[in-house]
Amino acid sequence: MRMKLVLAAATALSLAATGIASANLVETGLIAPTGAAAYSGGLNVVMSQYDTLTLPTLNSLVLTITTNEAANVAVNNTSGTDYSFTNGTASVNMLLTGPGGLSQLLTTTATVASGTAFAGSTTNFPGLTGTTSYTTTISGAALAPYEGLGNFSLTFLGLTGSGAFSGTSSAPSNTLFFGGGANIGVNVTADFQNAPEPASLAVLGTAIAGIGIMRRRKRAA
Repeated sequence: MRMKLVLAAATALSLAATGIASANLVETGLIAPTGAAAYSGGLNVVMSQYDTLTLPTLNSLVLTITTNEAANVAVNNTSGTDYSFTNGTASVNMLLTGPGGLSQLLTTTATVASGTAFAGSTTNFPGLTGTTSYTTTISGAALAPYEGLGNFSLTFLGLTGSGAFSGTSSAPSNTLFFGGGANIGVNVTADFQNAPEPASLAVLGTAIAGIGIMRRRKRAA
């Protein structure tokens, strides 16, 4: 019989625009359209390993990461005139890393159809509220670091030169700069999936063989 052991952990982190305090991942600056952002910091999630001493052989591990996101587009107008813009977009990236070569990119994107960037100021426009789920499966030799009597750690790390910001406006060059940020809650579920036990396989094989014998006997009669 196949067994499952499911563990869950929840935590929170943030990607914040320049000038906004953040305990974890912080954007370093507003970037011109088509530019890239830089982030620093990270967050670790610690979970229990799979106890191979008392549980059946581990077949695979399915990690499900669900993010609760509230993201914004920030527009910095350095001129003395108000300007409208369209298609404001801010994408911020995190990299999930873990034992066994685990590496998965998590992207949060905020979009604003249109707005007004006021003269000499930076304005934040709400662009996204929702959830996103990511799933990755670990198997084979990569399972080794997840087995034992201790813990394993997953790291959510801000990427340098990874975020992307853009927008469209009639403002003069080097006048409007697009940035953004996000507050993200992270829930991680570890689903340890066991291989069928040898005894169960033997019983299943015997049952199948029995059905075959019964069918042959009926045909012979």
